[in-house]
Amino acid sequence: MLPRGLGRTGRVVLAAALAAGTASSAMAAERSLAGRWEGTAQIPGASVAIVVDLEESAVGGWVGSVIFPGFGVKGAPLKDLTVKDAEFSCTVKNAMGEPRLSARLAADGTLAGNYEQAGHSAPLSLKRTGAAQVDLPKQSTAIRKELEGGWEGLLDLGAFKMRLALKLSSGEKGQAEGQLIMLDSGNYTTPVDLISQTGDKLELNIASVNFGHEGLISRSNEELRGILRAGSLEFPLIWRRAR
Repeated sequence: MLPRGLGRTGRVVLAAALAAGTASSAMAAERSLAGRWEGTAQIPGASVAIVVDLEESAVGGWVGSVIFPGFGVKGAPLKDLTVKDAEFSCTVKNAMGEPRLSARLAADGTLAGNYEQAGHSAPLSLKRTGAAQVDLPKQSTAIRKELEGGWEGLLDLGAFKMRLALKLSSGEKGQAEGQLIMLDSGNYTTPVDLISQTGDKLELNIASVNFGHEGLISRSNEELRGILRAGSLEFPLIWRRAR
């Protein structure tokens, strides 16, 4: 209720000011890019589904992550993220070949822009579907001393088999570090982005090749038995201590 002491004219002016403030706040909320945005990139011959989560960080700036539902990529972090004047741009880190996304808020409330990858550009269209659900990057944990060193595994893909090697160490800051080596691909070596041990469970994530592994550590610390995710596919994989 508006105060009576203002008089009729004063109450009308105050009511107008409050209405303008409310409308201004609503417009600001609509123009904010915070939220979950879902849509597609129309690359030649296909449509790539994309979910982008954007929100303002409590300590300042913006944070975000991306989901590619059709490729088993969930919570890929964003780098070089900028949000200004109802538009954003970013690069997807360590996934899908690190595409670059850029879009601007259109009059109809959608985001329209470009999806750029390997020198090619495709139209990008996103629609706000709700509040942001940003997946913040996990941090590697310490691992038990017995897990340090070399491991070997054989990935059975049906048509062919792939020999893999894994090196784990405790790291200088108490956070585990590791390397994945593809022995049948010229010893191609790439860092393990996440190594997390909780009790007898070990989680590995290698973003550059879209591999993830969750497994159980044997009582002897000589075997890691679990499932390797390659994109949206899953394969059983056992790591054994290298000899």
